Amino acid sequence: MEKTVHVTHPDRGQLTGRRENPNLGEEVRVSPDGSGNPNLGDEIAIPSNRVRSRLGPTKQRSAAVERDSSFVSRRGDCPNRVNAFCSGPKYSYLFSGPKVYFIRDDRVVSSATITSTFPSGPDAVDAAVYDNERELLVLIRGRAVYAYKESGRNSFRLDSAFPKELPSTLFTPSAAIRWHDKHQMLLSNGGKFALYDEYWNKSLMSARTVEYFKGLPENIRGISNWENGRARIYTKNLVFIYDASLSSTVADGVPVSTFLKC
Repeated sequence: MEKTVHVTHPDRGQLTGRRENPNLGEEVRVSPDGSGNPNLGDEIAIPSNRVRSRLGPTKQRSAAVERDSSFVSRRGDCPNRVNAFCSGPKYSYLFSGPKVYFIRDDRVVSSATITSTFPSGPDAVDAAVYDNERELLVLIRGRAVYAYKESGRNSFRLDSAFPKELPSTLFTPSAAIRWHDKHQMLLSNGGKFALYDEYWNKSLMSARTVEYFKGLPENIRGISNWENGRARIYTKNLVFIYDASLSSTVADGVPVSTFLKC
């Protein structure tokens, strides 16, 4: 029998003119085995490691990588540690210390300081995730949340509703990820996860990570876009290939500086 975890009712006057997140404002039920289908009805279930039917291989991306002259970069500038990582529609973003690295096809295209790239933002990043529905790049530093919209060529502007402070009921995150079923989550060093929406600034629910997500490596710092049920998981200094249908990584981790083409 399913157990009701939490009911969140949206404040209809809170987000005027903005598209609501379908993960909030509905009743959430958690199946004991986490096997619910989030696509059926209004009920939202916590994702299992099952993968939807595959549509066949994606088109191979071009091996050619353009170098954007608007970025500050230098040859051989390759990160060896990861504070945060996420993938957007154009680039993946790896945050290491005061710098952000722009990655395409597992190649470092450019790098720059975080402060020069994200105005009015943090000087370092602890967690990052790209909200595909709102087209926002969400950065978290400590308990402060920033959300950026791409404006023009390779530039970002801070959304007017940010920065925000995480609610006291939510842990301080060590990472953020977007799972293959599109759920957006924060992770803690203590082994917990929380479904999170940046505009509502609320956690829909939280639980122990191992109860719902099997075979994940330790010290996750971010995850790439999913392709045919697989994704690259970045930890502090390694990159793993994770297969959701197997609920495990498919090989040993590779050092970040070796995996990336710099």
